[in-house]
Amino acid sequence: MKKHTLKIFALLLAVLFILPAAVSCEKNTTVTDDPAGNVTETVTYTLNGTDINEYTIIYSESGLDFNKRAAEYISGEIAAATGVTLQVKLDTETADTGNEILVGITNRDADAFTAEEFKDEFKFASVTKGDSVLLYGEEYMIAGAAYDLVKQLSEAKDVTVSEEITVGQPVFEDPKNVIFIIGDGMGFNSLKLGAELFETDKNTKYECVSGYHQYPVANRLPYKAQSYTHSLDSDVTDSAAGGTALATGYKTYNDVIALNGDLKEVKSLTELAYELGKKTAVMTTDDIDGATPSAFSVHNIDRDNQDELLSAQENSDFDLLQGTIRDPAASLRRMFRRYSDNEKGFFVMYEEARIDKAAHSKNKDEFYQAYTRLNTALRVSFEFMMYNPDTVLILTADHETGGITLDEETGCYEFTKGSHSQVNVPFYAIGKGTEVIDGKTYDNTGIAKLAARLMGVNDFGDPSLFETTDKTGLEVMTEEEKREIFLKKSKVELAYKGIIIG
Repeated sequence: MKKHTLKIFALLLAVLFILPAAVSCEKNTTVTDDPAGNVTETVTYTLNGTDINEYTIIYSESGLDFNKRAAEYISGEIAAATGVTLQVKLDTETADTGNEILVGITNRDADAFTAEEFKDEFKFASVTKGDSVLLYGEEYMIAGAAYDLVKQLSEAKDVTVSEEITVGQPVFEDPKNVIFIIGDGMGFNSLKLGAELFETDKNTKYECVSGYHQYPVANRLPYKAQSYTHSLDSDVTDSAAGGTALATGYKTYNDVIALNGDLKEVKSLTELAYELGKKTAVMTTDDIDGATPSAFSVHNIDRDNQDELLSAQENSDFDLLQGTIRDPAASLRRMFRRYSDNEKGFFVMYEEARIDKAAHSKNKDEFYQAYTRLNTALRVSFEFMMYNPDTVLILTADHETGGITLDEETGCYEFTKGSHSQVNVPFYAIGKGTEVIDGKTYDNTGIAKLAARLMGVNDFGDPSLFETTDKTGLEVMTEEEKREIFLKKSKVELAYKGIIIG
């Protein structure tokens, strides 16, 4: 009986001590006791069979420091998981020591990747070469490679990177953050003109170089649609009515800010986001009381009531209202840092306003500056998305300005007018849930409805309007239609002022 009891006791000891040790081994985990009796669990991460702590992170210099930030991100995430901070060094400042995580095309691996393979694509790559791991992505896509490596380490603890180049793409998650970028006055040909004006040489800054196009950042968005922009009372919208449609999902009259056709206040996406517990930001390169930022932040019958607009903005509950932005990279990154930790996420409307202003004056130099600022805002936003896949990005315009057209004789794009036009404008997007737009034509109110739906709200905007349409933007109102709208508008304006007529 005693022998039998001893056998059972031995078996219990084996179950209590040997089996957990085996499981810990499988998880690459060790459990230790200190003299005080405290239990400490240490997780060991290995990369290609080598303790991750043996690695150094090496990056190469590049525009806007995407590689540097990716290297620092990897180091920070590994430190958070293991308590050990890997050194981050510039490739030109240190010799090859082996066991390196190479971020971007460095002086160690100049021929490892062919950048052309990744041009205009949302993809990144990794490969093992010798005892080092190489990560590559064009510009901000290096962030995708960094996030992917860290994600693999967090899930498996022991990661092996193939010796064959492995190409990956970001996998987006249910959206928590919404980035809504508006290029004021940006048509399809605006993007083409911007590409054409790319400064390759100071002496040929604005020459139309046959066969050459700037890397157009907007085209990187994988889902592409177009938007029909007319207002309630005109074939050609202004920024107030166009901004209102994008902000509220309701059509209104030119000059009117976030009021519907009956001049009643209608909820904006910014207000909706605030109600949902999201951080809220309205940002622009224009004055903050400009028509577009006003449509996303206040309500008023006239865009020119600037004192009233500013007063309402100052008394709003929104987290950030920022105008006259000159450095989109600094401003957007600061906003991302402040609000991305919010449990409910954030909503931001960012406007590049000076595409419109430059087109009004047919000033190609100012137009190019605005275009490059838009590109920078997109690059920074894409980078944020790579690290935060629970984000969606929408790019669109309130209208086109300048009547930009391809000159068949010169083969270059030129301004044909100094005013707005009625043509449809780009509506591009990326992120989970945005794939539904691809190849379609949306009424501009439908863009607001989609953005609300991505935030989990299905009954936003004017329920009487369809999201999609077959209109090209070239349709013209009849004189009778214009008269009917004029009479209705006059009547509701009087009612708005408290004057009732029969």
